[in-house]
Amino acid sequence: MPAIKIQPDGVLTRLDLPTDGTTLSWLYQEIGCDLVDCIGLPHGLDFWIDDEGLYSGAQANLVASLFALMFGDLNLGHPIMGTVIVAKHDDDGNTIALDTAEYAAFLLTLRAMVREIMAATSKGSPGVIATEISPN
Repeated sequence: MPAIKIQPDGVLTRLDLPTDGTTLSWLYQEIGCDLVDCIGLPHGLDFWIDDEGLYSGAQANLVASLFALMFGDLNLGHPIMGTVIVAKHDDDGNTIALDTAEYAAFLLTLRAMVREIMAATSKGSPGVIATEISPN
């Protein structure tokens, strides 16, 4: 079952969550970090992030930040930094994959957001996007 990897440069990748009890080490590897944190969004959706991304010099992930702001009404006061893994959790708090319909819907939404962000940044206006994510 799928999860989605959102890289700071806008690359979206389908991943398969491990089923052998190695989810945490898998998250470290896929995100490229030593500590992870989970940002909970509505409907059981989770963003797994580098817990030290804000301090390690990781690149801002504008796609993940805008998604969290628009669909989760979540403004952290700063952009999400680094690679993000999108998954869900069950009633017991276990990390689980997106179902096929959720995966397709989120992927379409994320792809549209990537196109919009890339169009805005190619015009030399990434500051407008960053300002929307991180108001003064």
